[in-house]
Amino acid sequence: MESVAPDQVAPRVQEVPVASKVRKQGASLKKLIKEASRGQSDEIQTLLRPFVSEEEEFVSWGISSKLGLIPRYNFYFLTDRRVGDLEITPLTGNFNVEMAYLHKIDAVLIRQPSLILMRLALVALYLWVIALGAAGAYGGFTEEESAIVALSVVGAVAGVLLVRFVFSPAVRRVFLRFRKSGMFLKLTGGSIGTHILADRNKMTEMSSLSRQITDLKRRLDVEAA
Repeated sequence: MESVAPDQVAPRVQEVPVASKVRKQGASLKKLIKEASRGQSDEIQTLLRPFVSEEEEFVSWGISSKLGLIPRYNFYFLTDRRVGDLEITPLTGNFNVEMAYLHKIDAVLIRQPSLILMRLALVALYLWVIALGAAGAYGGFTEEESAIVALSVVGAVAGVLLVRFVFSPAVRRVFLRFRKSGMFLKLTGGSIGTHILADRNKMTEMSSLSRQITDLKRRLDVEAA
């Protein structure tokens, strides 16, 4: 039998299971999104970097919305060439990116829809749930039916909590999505555009972003002339 020299033996490579790598990457990404959602500048830029070319320079970036029981975050960014929005849901891993080149922007619209109708609808729902509980508690039950009364009160409290923490965030997000809360960038060539979803408390940042877009676009127009 032919012997093999020790230096001719191929080194053993320890393989890491693919599933383990995927889990580690997923956990790392969720941690990054969580830190970015707190407004930490470096983490937000790290999260956005894969969608920006190496030649581009960041000018402005931040978080524009955090809505829903299952949090869905929107991060905006502005480079020396483009402006865009990253929408990501950590639980499902779903993400959507909208971008527009600065020289293609015809108009910048900032919209802050009124929430009066939505709030009135939610208040009416609160009152309806409470009224159901009250009707059950004071509906003439006998002493033997005290358990039903207790369940009615508990049901009313649970209903209010359900509206507050489940129904209300869902309605708010759908409302702001269809009413186009935030910034809308109208592009050359039609009615299409890019939408940066923003909550009402982020409108000051949207105004600042609008001014930055205008300044950069003016500079690009001068360079192109």
